[in-house]
Amino acid sequence: MATISKKNMSARASLAAQLTPNIDDRLRHARELGAAHPVDEVTVHVMPPVIDLVGASETYVVGQVYAVPLARVRESRMNARAFYPTDEVDSMAVSLSEHGQEVPALGYVEDGFDGFLTLIDGQKRLRGAKAAGLPFLRIDVCLAPLDEKSVFLSSRRINRERSSQTALDDAVRFQDLLGRQIFQNQQMLGDELGMSQTMVSRTIALNAIPEALMRRMKDYSQLTGIVAAHAISQIFTSEKFRDQPEVAMELGSSIIDEVVKKEISGNQIKSLVDSRIEGPRTRVRNESRYVVYGGVRGVIKTNVEKGLLDFSITGLSAEKVDALRRKIESGLEDQAAK
Repeated sequence: MATISKKNMSARASLAAQLTPNIDDRLRHARELGAAHPVDEVTVHVMPPVIDLVGASETYVVGQVYAVPLARVRESRMNARAFYPTDEVDSMAVSLSEHGQEVPALGYVEDGFDGFLTLIDGQKRLRGAKAAGLPFLRIDVCLAPLDEKSVFLSSRRINRERSSQTALDDAVRFQDLLGRQIFQNQQMLGDELGMSQTMVSRTIALNAIPEALMRRMKDYSQLTGIVAAHAISQIFTSEKFRDQPEVAMELGSSIIDEVVKKEISGNQIKSLVDSRIEGPRTRVRNESRYVVYGGVRGVIKTNVEKGLLDFSITGLSAEKVDALRRKIESGLEDQAAK
């Protein structure tokens, strides 16, 4: 390996991202930057020889790094992440085009897939490589995990250490793991993850959100946490929309638009969803009637829905006040007797 270093590479990458809004333009811009700005020093990583995988009997050596054609790389069904924001994949594609793949992915040979490598770590690098039109992915070969449970737990631990695992990813994967009896019940899954059964159940409930909306939500960090996602899920479990899935879908989409536009998060999203489910409140007004007694005007206020009756009169003489009191009491006593 010959070692040299480029100057201001991060600044150049940032400039590429700012000047070019889509992935194709950003990749082209990255190549143009490399050609337009000669470097004093460059880091050249010597790639391992490309493996001829035409034959299905190719043998991989554990601990070795291989340049594997993308067609021979498999994403694991047990990958803890179910969603990858478009901007993350685009940024990875630009980075791979500008700097090359600096960190190998991690994969193993899965039973029944000789000649292929199944990834434990590196799915975003794989997607970035495909987006950039690169031919190979460098993969460090490891021993095959003991079982699918081990693959999931390892993948989730790696992603959580990077802060890239979201509640939406967990919801999709938890439901699949339980559905296929990889974990027998929510309590066993929670014990493995250090998570309460209540939180496991709350996370699984996010699957009430249609996949199309989940894929929109994944692109906005304020919508991928448990509080915000659970609030959105309430739209699709509400009795109000049980027979109106299209209305629920439209409401969910409009709320996502509003969250993104106003840049709100957490409990603010919960309050927004609650208010939209309840709908506009109709203000209940009091009814007022004016009466005259002893030459003085009084007012009777009623509100049938609130069960309210209020009578007030001011300016009566002491004798009139006492007489009025007796009339009211007498009327109430007669009503009670009936």
